Amino acid sequence: MIKRSVTIDEMLDVLNRALRKDRETMSQLFLDGKFYCNDDLADDPTIQCGSRDGRATVGPLGIINGFLGVDDSNYGAISMQVDLDSGAIVKFYRTDQVQKQSRGNSLHKASNEPARLMSTSEVAARFRVSRLTVIRAIQKGDLPVYRVGRRYRISEQAINEWISSAG
Repeated sequence: MIKRSVTIDEMLDVLNRALRKDRETMSQLFLDGKFYCNDDLADDPTIQCGSRDGRATVGPLGIINGFLGVDDSNYGAISMQVDLDSGAIVKFYRTDQVQKQSRGNSLHKASNEPARLMSTSEVAARFRVSRLTVIRAIQKGDLPVYRVGRRYRISEQAINEWISSAG
């Protein structure tokens, strides 16, 4: 039977069921299955795109989130948890069920003033390095970032830690 519409929870059920049946293949598909795309696709307001080597990329989760939509902060409806040691997906989950407190704590200073978030270009200009140097640090996992749509945003705290660890 072909369904005329699918809810986020139904999509999660299918994704997590497939993950339980074959974690390795699902991890390869969703983590390694990112392909270069053109600017038209990268600029779509709901499809979640990333970047690699300075070029826009899209993967299966970006397309799924394009179908399901994004929230006011440009987060897709579905996210995935990845085990950093094994590189395998642990589970897919509803982005809107992540506790707002955990998101809020990571983006706010102790004074509850919003943390200053910088773009890769701003970080590069501040430290007189190329934007590619900043992107490589992000891709290596040396510089933690927040994703806003397909753009990276970096907190001052993360920048300070990155600089401290480099020298």
